[in-house]
Amino acid sequence: MIKKFVGITNVGRFSSYGAAGDVQLTKLTVIFGENGKGKSTLTSIIRSVQAGDANQITARTSLPTTGAPEVKLLHDGGTTEFKSGAWSVPLPDIEVFDAHFVDDNVCSGLNIEHEHKRNLYRVIVGVEGVTLSRHVDDLDANIRTVNSEINDKKGKIKSYIVDGLDTEKFVALAKSDAIDELIAKKEEDIKTIKSAAEIAAKQSFAEIRIAAVPSIAILTKTLNELSKEAAEAVAVHTKTLDKNGEQWIEQGVGYLKGTCPFCTQSIKDLDLVSAYQAYFSKAYKELKSDIGQQLKAADDNYGLTQLLDLQNTFNGNTALTEFWKQFVEVILSPLDLADIVQSFKGIHGKLKNRIETKSASPLDSVEPGPELEAAIATYKELVTKVAAYNAACRTMNEGLKTVKARATGGNVSTAQKDLSSLKNTKKRHDPAVDGLCNEFAILQLKKVDLDGKKVKAKDALDTYSSTIFGRYEMTMNEHLTLFGADFRLANTSGNYQGGKPNSNYSIAINDCPVSVDAEDGKPSFKSTLSGGDKSCLALAFFLARLDHDLRLKDKVIVLDDPMCSMDRDRSDRTVKTIVELAKRAKQVIVLSHDPRFLRRIWDDTNPVDRKALCVRRVREAESTMEEWEIINATRSEYLQDYFALTKFLQEATGDLRDLARKIRPLLEENLRMRYPDIFGSGQWLGNFLDTIRNSNPGDVAQSMKPHLTELDDLNDFSKKYHHSNPGLAHEPITDGALRIYATRTVTFLRGNP
Repeated sequence: MIKKFVGITNVGRFSSYGAAGDVQLTKLTVIFGENGKGKSTLTSIIRSVQAGDANQITARTSLPTTGAPEVKLLHDGGTTEFKSGAWSVPLPDIEVFDAHFVDDNVCSGLNIEHEHKRNLYRVIVGVEGVTLSRHVDDLDANIRTVNSEINDKKGKIKSYIVDGLDTEKFVALAKSDAIDELIAKKEEDIKTIKSAAEIAAKQSFAEIRIAAVPSIAILTKTLNELSKEAAEAVAVHTKTLDKNGEQWIEQGVGYLKGTCPFCTQSIKDLDLVSAYQAYFSKAYKELKSDIGQQLKAADDNYGLTQLLDLQNTFNGNTALTEFWKQFVEVILSPLDLADIVQSFKGIHGKLKNRIETKSASPLDSVEPGPELEAAIATYKELVTKVAAYNAACRTMNEGLKTVKARATGGNVSTAQKDLSSLKNTKKRHDPAVDGLCNEFAILQLKKVDLDGKKVKAKDALDTYSSTIFGRYEMTMNEHLTLFGADFRLANTSGNYQGGKPNSNYSIAINDCPVSVDAEDGKPSFKSTLSGGDKSCLALAFFLARLDHDLRLKDKVIVLDDPMCSMDRDRSDRTVKTIVELAKRAKQVIVLSHDPRFLRRIWDDTNPVDRKALCVRRVREAESTMEEWEIINATRSEYLQDYFALTKFLQEATGDLRDLARKIRPLLEENLRMRYPDIFGSGQWLGNFLDTIRNSNPGDVAQSMKPHLTELDDLNDFSKKYHHSNPGLAHEPITDGALRIYATRTVTFLRGNP
C-alpha cells in the first residue's frame, strides 16, 4: 500500500513538494485536481515505481530547473526513493489505468496498431501465462540445485551482515578507500543528533508575572458628610459595650422607624441616634469595604505567594540559560533576585502598614509617608526592569524557534542506518568475505540465465493462452453489459505473428463482427465506436484483467480520470465498480478533475477506509498536495454561499465585500426554486421584483407582495457591491451593516420573512 508522497522535487509542477498535514493515503483515496495541476504527474510517478522505469519521471523534469528530479514514497514496507535516475526499491504490485494504459494497450486516438495488440496480449494472459515455459520440468531440477548452493552461500554471508541487510544488497556494496574515516564521522554525527533531540524537547524562557504599581488613593479618601463628632459619639458609646457592640448597634439601626424598638418611645431629635445613623451610612460602609479590599490586594499582589512565583520563574530561566548558552548567545535584561526580594518586602510591608492605619481610622486622611513613597518608587523601577526582561525573553524565544527547527533536521534512526551501511561496506570487502560474495554473484548470474530460459518456453504458454483468451472475452463482455454498451468483444485469440505473442479480436455490433483494423469504406473500430465507447472498452479491458488476477488482494489499483467521455449511466456504473474494487484490492487510488464524480465514490465508501486529497497550485507553475474538504467542495454554489453567510454570522469570518455580493444571487436562486414558472434562469432579482410589483390579485407573484419592501431593501444593499457597480472598490461597507442584511437574508431564505 502506498501511504504517502513524502517529497517530490523537480518533477512536473512539483518543484519542491514536501508532505505537510494529514496527507496519508488510505485503502480508498480520492485525489481531486483541475487539469494541468499535477494529477498526471502523480500517476506517472506511480507508473515509474511500479515498472522501475526512470523515463516516466525524467521525461517530466520541471522546466526550467538545474536540479535532478527526486521522489520519496512511504509504503507499508518502508520507503523507496527515486534519486540519481533510479528507484531504491520498485513496487511491482501496482496496476494503473490512465491515458497511457489506453494508448499502450487499446488504441491511439482512432486507430489500433500492431503494438497495441502485442501489449494487449500481455494484459490478457497476465504474469502467470508469461512465466510458464516449455522447458519448466527440465529446468526445475537445475534451478533447485543452484538455489540450494545460493542459500548455502547466503547463510554464510549473513553471519557477517549488520542489521539484517538483504544479502543481494550486501554483495552489491561498492568498496570505499576511506571507509574508516566515514564510519568515525557518522558516529560523531549520531552524537550530535542525539543532543539535537534534547534541544527540540527543551523549554523556552518564561515571562515573569508581576503586579502593577499599587494605587494609594484610598489612604487620603474621606467622607465629608460624616462628621467626626458623630464618629466620636459612637466610639464613646461603644466603649460601654462588649467587643461586638458596634456590630450590634449597626444591625439595630436598621430597625429604627421613629420609635425605640424596645419601649416604643419617640427617638426624634436624639443626638446619639442621629450619630448612629450617620456613622453606619452606605457611604461609610463602602469606604470600609474599599479599605479592606486594598488590604487584601496588598497581600495578593505583593505578598509571599507572588514573590515565590516570581522567584521560581526567575530561577527556572537561570537554569535554562545554562543549557541554551551551549547553542546560542543568551541575552536577557539584567535582573537581580536580591533586589526583587527587597523591593517586594518593602512595598508589601510599607503599603500594608499604611492601609492598616487607615483601617483603624477610616475617616482620617492618612499620609503615605516617605518610606512608602520610596518603596513605591523602588517597585516602579522593578516593574520597568521586569518589562524589559520579559521583552528580552520574547526575543530570545523567537530565536530559539530557529534553533529547535534546526535540531529536528537530523534523525537518529536514519543516521544509525547509515552507520550500519558503512559497517556493512567495510565487512563486505574484508578478504574472507569478498571470496564468498564473488561466488554468490556467479551463482546468481547462473540462476538468472536458467530463469530466462524457463520464461521463454512457448508450448505451455500456448496451452495457457488458449484457455485464458476465452475466459477473458467472457469477463470483458460482462463488464460491457454492465456499462450499457451496445457492442461486444468477439473472436479473441492469441498468435505469434512476427515471432512474438500478439492478440487479436473484433467488435460485435448487433452480432455482426467489425474488424479492429481500419479499411477504407468498411465499418471498423475507427468508424463505429464513439469516444465514450472507446473509453468504456479500455476500462473494461483493465477491469477484466483485474478479475483474473489471483493476487488482486495484494495489489494497489490506480485509476486516473477513468470516466473520461462517459455519460451519466456509465459514470454511475464506474462509481459502483470502483467501490466494489476497493473491497477486493489492497488499495484503490482514484484521481479526477470532476469533484462530483469523486464525491459519489466517497459517499458509497466506508468512512474508515476513505481519504480525500487534492492537488492545487500554490505559485506559478508549482503545485502541492493537501487534505481536501470534499463535502464543502462539492456543495452547490447556492449552498456554499448560504453557509458562507451563516458562518459570518456565527464566527465573524470572511471578506465583507464578497459576502455582500452573495446576497443577491442567493435570493435569486431561492426565488427561482420557489417560483420556477415565473422566475426563469435568464432573469435577475430586479426583474422578479418588478413582476411582484406589477402583479394583480390571483397572480402567483401576489403571495410575495407583502415581502416586496424587504426584498427591495436587500437588493439595494447587495447590488452596490456587484462588479457592475463602477464604484465597487470605493463603496463603504461595515461589519455591523453587513451583519444586519445577512441576518435578514438568512431569515428570508429559511422561509420566515
